[in-house]
Amino acid sequence: MVAAHVSKKAKEALTYFEKANRMNGVEFWKVKDGAPQWVTDLCFSAHSEGAMLPDDWRYVFIVEALVALEEEIELEPDIYTSELSAWLASNVNRVGYVDDARDEWGGDLKSIFDELQLGQLTEKREVFDQVSAFLEALIEERRA
Repeated sequence: MVAAHVSKKAKEALTYFEKANRMNGVEFWKVKDGAPQWVTDLCFSAHSEGAMLPDDWRYVFIVEALVALEEEIELEPDIYTSELSAWLASNVNRVGYVDDARDEWGGDLKSIFDELQLGQLTEKREVFDQVSAFLEALIEERRA
């Protein structure tokens, strides 16, 4: 029953996100003006309670997590080297996700491409867990 409520809340949360363009033409996800405070709180939670500053990739992963929760699908890493390289280069801390993936999967990794994909997937799963936990807590709080 909780999964159905989380799926419904994820669908609602998605309505408060939109794509926008920076002055240089780069597209990014943002929270719509007028969104309820809980959506802002969700984003803060998914940025590791503020341990990570607002980050474009993190917003992409928040939206992907919400879609995965709504549609009950699995997360997938990017398949293009250019996207994986851009993700890695965007924040020095992302090397840690690649290191964690290498530590976990070790001998199963055949290339740096595998390491980058699993590193990115590690971060996506972290965001998914944070988003899911936030929505579950929000639902429980509103029931009480």
